[in-house]
Amino acid sequence: MGLFDKSKYRNHLDKYDLYAPIFKSIYDFENKYQDDLGKKAFLIEMENIITTFLKRDNLSPQKLTDNMTTNNIVTKYGSLDDYIIINRHSIYETKMPNPTKSFKAFFCDNIYDRPRGFPEWFILAYPDVALWININVKNSTPGFTNFNSFIGPTGELTINFFRQYIDMYKKAHSLECE
Repeated sequence: MGLFDKSKYRNHLDKYDLYAPIFKSIYDFENKYQDDLGKKAFLIEMENIITTFLKRDNLSPQKLTDNMTTNNIVTKYGSLDDYIIINRHSIYETKMPNPTKSFKAFFCDNIYDRPRGFPEWFILAYPDVALWININVKNSTPGFTNFNSFIGPTGELTINFFRQYIDMYKKAHSLECE
C-alpha cells in the first residue's frame, strides 16, 4: 500500500494533489520507507515543505516536474549535453524536458559540480535561489557568511534557513518556478 493510497491518507490528498507525485518520484518513497513510522515521517516532512514553500510561493508543478525530469537525466547520463548527444544518434524520438533557465545553466553540466548542503527538493524548486545563495557565499556578501544558527541537530540546514533566504531573494527577484 503506497503513500497516496486514498483509504489510508485521505485527509492529506487535497494538499498534495499537484505536488505529491513529484515528491514521490524524487525520494523513491516506496523503496526507501518500508515501515509505517518512516512513511509517517516522510508525510510530515513533505507536508511541511509543500505548505511552507511550494504552495506559499505558488510554484508551478509543471516547472518542478521539468526540473525533476532533467535532474533524473543528468543523474543517469552525467550531464544534459551527454543525453542530447546520445539522443541525436538514437532511432527513437525522445521529448526533451524544458527546465528553468537557472537549473539548465548551472545544474545540468555536471552532477558532481553542484553546491553542497542544499537538499534536492530545494535545487529543483528554487534553482535560482540556490545559485544566488551560492554566489553570495563565494563573494562573502554580508548576511551570507555565518550560518551557524541555521544548522540543525544532524548538521543539515534548517527549514528556517531556506525560508529566510527565499524571502530575501523575492524582495528583488521573481522566482523562476512560479
